[in-house]
Amino acid sequence: MGNILKVQYLDEKALTFYQQASEIYDKCNQSDHINHGNCLYNWGEILYKQRKYNESSESFKKALRIRRKFHGDNSNSVAFSFSCLGRIQFGQARYDDSINFYQESLYIYEKNIFFS
Repeated sequence: MGNILKVQYLDEKALTFYQQASEIYDKCNQSDHINHGNCLYNWGEILYKQRKYNESSESFKKALRIRRKFHGDNSNSVAFSFSCLGRIQFGQARYDDSINFYQESLYIYEKNIFFS
């Protein structure tokens, strides 16, 4: 439901559904489930659009932890998560931190190109 509302630009309503879904994953001891990671990613995207950078960063970091557990450290999904964290740092004018996240993302993407 959150995804439908997100593409309709009904961000506040979508946030409510992402929060509810996250709570359900936690209550069901499924907090490390990949779909919970996807929920947290989408939640972080909306928070980023709202310029709530600290909250967005926390959501993306939780999603990254789940993606690492589910896909491994060198997956494109993990690389994408680092890219999202880099974008948040850039939005806050934390350019050195942004570069570090982007470099980590690039390293994984390049590794996957040469070893796939």
